[in-house]
Amino acid sequence: MAFSVSTFFRSDESGAISAMYAIAILPLVVMAGVAFDYGRMMGLDTELQNAADQAALAAATQLDGSTDAITNSQIAAANALGNQTRFANDGGGRAIPTSGLSFVYFNGYEDDAPVNETTVPEDAKVVLVNVEDRAVRYALTPVMATFSGGVARSSAMATLQTATCNVPPLMFCVPNTALGTADRSFPRATDIGSGMKLHFKSKDVKDNPNKPQDDTIDETDWAPGNFGFLDLDYYKAGKGQNSTTGLNSDFLGCTGEPPKSNPGFRTPEGSALNSRFDIFPAPTQSCNPATGDFCPSQNTTKNRVLEVQNASCDPLPGNGKNTDFEEPPAGLQPPPSGLSKPGYPQDNCFNNAILPCNVTGDGNWSADTWLNTWHGTSQATILATSDSSGNSWDLNDDGKLSRYEVYEWELADKANRLKPKYLGMVAGNNGQTKHYCAFPQPKNAPPGVPSGGDQKDRRIITVAAVDCTNLNGKNVVDIVRWVDLFLVQPVNTTADDRNFFTEIKGPAAKGGDRDPAFQYYGRRKAVLLR
Repeated sequence: MAFSVSTFFRSDESGAISAMYAIAILPLVVMAGVAFDYGRMMGLDTELQNAADQAALAAATQLDGSTDAITNSQIAAANALGNQTRFANDGGGRAIPTSGLSFVYFNGYEDDAPVNETTVPEDAKVVLVNVEDRAVRYALTPVMATFSGGVARSSAMATLQTATCNVPPLMFCVPNTALGTADRSFPRATDIGSGMKLHFKSKDVKDNPNKPQDDTIDETDWAPGNFGFLDLDYYKAGKGQNSTTGLNSDFLGCTGEPPKSNPGFRTPEGSALNSRFDIFPAPTQSCNPATGDFCPSQNTTKNRVLEVQNASCDPLPGNGKNTDFEEPPAGLQPPPSGLSKPGYPQDNCFNNAILPCNVTGDGNWSADTWLNTWHGTSQATILATSDSSGNSWDLNDDGKLSRYEVYEWELADKANRLKPKYLGMVAGNNGQTKHYCAFPQPKNAPPGVPSGGDQKDRRIITVAAVDCTNLNGKNVVDIVRWVDLFLVQPVNTTADDRNFFTEIKGPAAKGGDRDPAFQYYGRRKAVLLR
């Protein structure tokens, strides 16, 4: 048979698929290029969104209402972006430049949207962070002239979510700065040991002091030095109103609702607070040794004295009847003129003739004079010794003794340092001589909480330090921080404003007065809104 080339090629189908490949190769390459570059683009977008999220969360942690809130939030966001873009198109792993971040602040968030853009640091509650546009450098699709490139961008919005936990519903207004604005940095480390004059925000109710007018709201403005109450909704915090200050400090629970001021006329609270000093009766309550509620501290040093029959303070007059330890004028009373005061003194500056201290002192009190009068010793002598664990009595290493540090020193040897103290005698109007004694250990009721245990000492109260700017009546409060106050002198229940004197112990600590309380009383968590 003759060989025909044309017939051969017509019948041979072995290379037919090549034509199909030739036709299909172009769209296949395009699809592969699109998939590859789309993956790169999604990776870059993920990196940018992660960067925006982290920057927004970091920025939100600093929105604490301070004058540096905005500056601090931008610094925090910049520090958070040490994170590098691993899907950067040039393989360089460059950090996202902080100059490419932009910030917008708002003072609220309602109905899934931010409200009221602001540039005022104290008002900034929500932050929107935008990350600069990044060019997407495609690898394969430009070869096919399909896409030449694109832009990736991201943004995130965050706020600082707060909760109030484990605290009694007590508050005081922070003092003002020299400029007249609330001191949002209060208390500083240098404020520890300084005295602070407080008084109940609402005046006393004279018509029936044992039945406060809870349905009456005090609408007057809150001011520095005001002491009052918070409206909290967790267990025990709202129980036993009008006696809250006498309850022990173990208020377990949390609320996510913003605390409000509670300015009702709660007259018995002053008497409840005084139960910590062994001054009774507490309103409708008595000392409960099992819980510590309405029980005195182990050290009840105070400027209250008791009239006795002679120059001996022991045994007690009247066999130690409860009425002997009731509030003035029934039994206990301030020391008569001419006798030394057994309680810890106020800061000297409160007695200055010119420019006396107003709400807070400077921490300088007549420590050596008082120690010499009542213990025959001095600060230097005490500071040269240490406690049973070898620790210095100078707890904050400032080179001097605060009233709280002296209080702790006295507790270390109660038998010798907290004996009844005979103050002296005063001639009465009828010619009879009156003798007076002070009792720095509880005589009316057993101490409820041993010093150094898991509970706080009864002379320590945890209180919210509140910025009271424009605060009046019952409204949401701006809590700056939680503070532990040492009770120096009891409430003057005969005064309309029921004033009392405290010393700043420092930021609030957990039970035992030594453990840190991070995220224990006020919990703050930055959360993404979108």
